[in-house]
Amino acid sequence: MALSIGIRNSISLLPAIQATRPLTITLVGLSPTEHTSFFLDTLPHSDGSGTVDAVGEGVSREWIGRRVWCYGAQSYRPFGTAAEYTVVPLQQVVQLPDAVPLEQGACLGIPGITAHRAVHVAGSVNERTVLVQGGTGAVGACAVQLAYRAGARVIATCRAEGDKQIALRAGADEVLLTSGDLAKRIQALARDGVDHIVEIAFGANIKTDTEVVGTRWFHCDLCY
Repeated sequence: MALSIGIRNSISLLPAIQATRPLTITLVGLSPTEHTSFFLDTLPHSDGSGTVDAVGEGVSREWIGRRVWCYGAQSYRPFGTAAEYTVVPLQQVVQLPDAVPLEQGACLGIPGITAHRAVHVAGSVNERTVLVQGGTGAVGACAVQLAYRAGARVIATCRAEGDKQIALRAGADEVLLTSGDLAKRIQALARDGVDHIVEIAFGANIKTDTEVVGTRWFHCDLCY
C-alpha cells in the first residue's frame, strides 16, 4: 500500500496494483489504539471515508465516484488516512449508502470490527443474555446493535442518564447506570447470570463481571 498527499500517481508505488482503489479522503476516523507504528516515517490512521478517484487494473471502473468507507489503511503499513489521498486493498473499501453521512462512515472501521469480534468470537449469542459494559461509546454502541441483531437479550451500562438513549436506540433491552450497586441490579435482570460480556474496562469492572456471570455458558471479551 502506498499513499501520497495530493499525488494521484502514487499508485505506481504499489506492489499489487490489481487489488487497490485510490480514494480521496474526506474524513478520518481516529482511534486511541493508533499510537504506535512499525515504521520510522508514518502517516497515521486506519479508518476514513471519501470518494473513489481511480482504480487499479482488474478493478471495475464502476467504483469511480462512489462514496465509500475504508479500514486498515495503516494496518502494518506506513501510510494511513491522515492525508488527502490514500490507496488501500480492494477488500478494505466498502460502499457507503447515500443515506449514511461520511462522518459515520469514517468511524466504522476499528469500532465496528472490534465490536463484531467481541460479540461473535465465541459463537452465536442468539437467545443469550449479553452484558455490554460501556454500551454508549463507539465500540459499545456497535456491540449493542450487533448483539441485538443476532437475537440476544442485551443489558448495557453507561455513566450518565443522558446517554441511556444511545444504547436504547441501538437495541438494548435494559440500560443501567454504573453508579451504586450495579451487580445487584444486573442480577435482578438476569437471575441465571449473564452469558456473555463485552468489556471495555476490565480492570475497573472485573468485580462486577465476576459477580454477574452465569453458570450455563460464559464468555467475556475485552475490547481496547
